[in-house]
Amino acid sequence: MISLPSKQSTNHLAELDSLRALAVVAVLLYHVEGSWLPGGFTGVDIFFVISGYIVTRATLMHSRDPSAATIGAFFARRFKRIAPALVVCLLATTLLTTLFVPASWLSQSISLTGLYAFFGFSNFALVTSNDGYFSPRIDFNPFTHTWSLAVEEQFYLLFPLLLLLILVGFARSGRWKTGAFMVLGLLTLVSLLIAVGQTTSAPNQAFYWLPSRFWELGIGVMLSLYHLNQPTPTHTHLRQPAIVGGFALIVAGFIYAEHFRFPFPWALLPTAGALLLIHAIYLGTAPTQTAGQTMPQTTGQSSKSTAFSHPMLRYIGLISYSLYLWHWPVYVIFRWTIGLESISQKLAAIMISLVLAILSYELVEQRFKSLRIRNGKHAVGIIAISVLAIAVSYGGASMAFRYQHQLTLSVTANKTDWYAYPQHSDNTDESFAHPHKRIFAIGDSHLGAYATMISQLRQEQRLQIDEFHLGGCPMANFMYKLYENPGCDNRVQQILQSILEQGKAGDIVLFTSLQAMRLADQWLTLDVEGLKTYIQSDTAAMVLNTAYEDSRAVIKPLVDAGMHVVIETPKPTLKAPPYRCSDWFNRNNPVCSEGASINREEMELLRAPMLRSMQKMQQEFSTSVHLWDSFSVLCPGEVCTSHLNERPIFFDADHLSGYGNQLLHPHFTRLISDIWSAPQTAAQQH
Repeated sequence: MISLPSKQSTNHLAELDSLRALAVVAVLLYHVEGSWLPGGFTGVDIFFVISGYIVTRATLMHSRDPSAATIGAFFARRFKRIAPALVVCLLATTLLTTLFVPASWLSQSISLTGLYAFFGFSNFALVTSNDGYFSPRIDFNPFTHTWSLAVEEQFYLLFPLLLLLILVGFARSGRWKTGAFMVLGLLTLVSLLIAVGQTTSAPNQAFYWLPSRFWELGIGVMLSLYHLNQPTPTHTHLRQPAIVGGFALIVAGFIYAEHFRFPFPWALLPTAGALLLIHAIYLGTAPTQTAGQTMPQTTGQSSKSTAFSHPMLRYIGLISYSLYLWHWPVYVIFRWTIGLESISQKLAAIMISLVLAILSYELVEQRFKSLRIRNGKHAVGIIAISVLAIAVSYGGASMAFRYQHQLTLSVTANKTDWYAYPQHSDNTDESFAHPHKRIFAIGDSHLGAYATMISQLRQEQRLQIDEFHLGGCPMANFMYKLYENPGCDNRVQQILQSILEQGKAGDIVLFTSLQAMRLADQWLTLDVEGLKTYIQSDTAAMVLNTAYEDSRAVIKPLVDAGMHVVIETPKPTLKAPPYRCSDWFNRNNPVCSEGASINREEMELLRAPMLRSMQKMQQEFSTSVHLWDSFSVLCPGEVCTSHLNERPIFFDADHLSGYGNQLLHPHFTRLISDIWSAPQTAAQQH
């Protein structure tokens, strides 16, 4: 039978708190500045091993009689440990997000992740949104970090079944004990194999999902069972080698772990290191010899003083859960507002995170930790109250996200001006004013940025307009090779074939995409001087030539079919995204330092090579190819700005706003009217 300590013994190995501190500090440093500790994200893997170890130890040591460690009591302890601090943090983060974070591509998955986090499924939201952990967008989601809590919470749902296996196995003969270990070992191995396969085939699932992460918790469970089955630690002479080896593996993970091969093989380093250090801590609890007497260690404290014993380190470990909860929302809100670029900003974010963690630990965690589970009814009561509190909190957060535009402090709350949403319902009766004329609109995200204008055209002109969105795949782009993305080729060909089958002579095919150099991403500014140098280089000339030929191959079949091809010429692009730089709380953000504008002369230089290619295409195909040049509308002065008439014409650095759509609507309407009123060519007549 498994050897369980008496009720007077503690189940808490104090030095594990120091290991928690090491893990959380690594995560904090990596998240505030990745270059400080390139593999610091592996601190989460250390947490997984510790969690598997501690939850098993705490559950089985809860009583001398394993049968007393009921499933109800287990869940009650988990709710009491996790839910209070988590719910408080989620509610506060929801409020801050609602007030300071505008809707955008960078924030599309925020509400979904936040709401799923209340129930321990935020990792599913991140996979569904296709938000990889190392993608730039993830840094702007204040709920991203809850994915690891979701993995642990899902593990806790599974753990009672494992616990039953353990209790049955260890309560019987040795062969049953062996069987329990074998089953746990098999589950752990299967999970590791899933991680191996998914790391390359499905990296997001490999990173976020429990099946590919269970092995990290599983090895902690198995180590805990191994320790609990020994009356006293043996082979204590291996303690120092275990400490050295464990630290070496963890440090190697902190320094060398790569983003693109994770969790396998790089997660092996921190997990193996954590196993060794946990085992070393356990060996340190061996009885000591004093004056010929054996003194048992009953406090969970090592018999030998080590770095693990430092009180400050242990305190950081005690608050590590709250520190993990709060640091990420603080960092993200900094990114959305004043920025997280300078040393002073980073240090301020760390200090605020630390203060909030201490308050959370002392005022929330400790108060609920003192609640005692006296019996089964008491456990059920704690569970019921916890579930009710979570449900109510979820409802509040859901309402906040639903009415964010009314609650936000951002000027982007003006949806009509800022967001290119359809302003009119589409025709449903197919009673078109021009039944023999049709528009096919093709583009990437920049087509989506014309949603307002296209809906106005449908409504006011009663036109049949078919849209083909190719995210990340501009179909006729004069700046880059068309098939830089291998996945674009088939999609482009399918759309082209569909238009040729559905369209007829005289129809208009509109191509819209980013046709000028991007000067600022949503999350950072780019090297404008470097781009100006590149666009005039021989390398750029070769790429532009290839882009021209790719575009010609797409356009020619449409021209041969008698269709009109409209190509959007390069619009102005800005040096900062207006939606991140127009509020009192974000105007000084480093991403806004260049200003959301560009000199007209500078912009003309940047767009000239692509414009020449388009003019060449127009000359080659005569009256069948038309250029839609809105540059003078969007940049009427010497400086191309983000606003006209004190209203935004751009949402980010190159996508139009709702008001920008309204400005271009009459301009594009005149263009298509001129095209259809002009004399038709022979091809278009047939």
